[in-house]
Amino acid sequence: MTRQGEQFVTQIKMESEDVFNVCFKDSANNWDNNSGRNWSARIASRRY
Repeated sequence: MTRQGEQFVTQIKMESEDVFNVCFKDSANNWDNNSGRNWSARIASRRY
């Protein structure tokens, strides 16, 4: 990820259209997993 202003941005190639689940760990080894639910987003089909 790279910082762009107040955001962090990256590109990830997804192999299927479903749900993307993620959690984050900082440099102090603290996990942010959205209270055990992980962060998730639906994946929409987008072809380039």
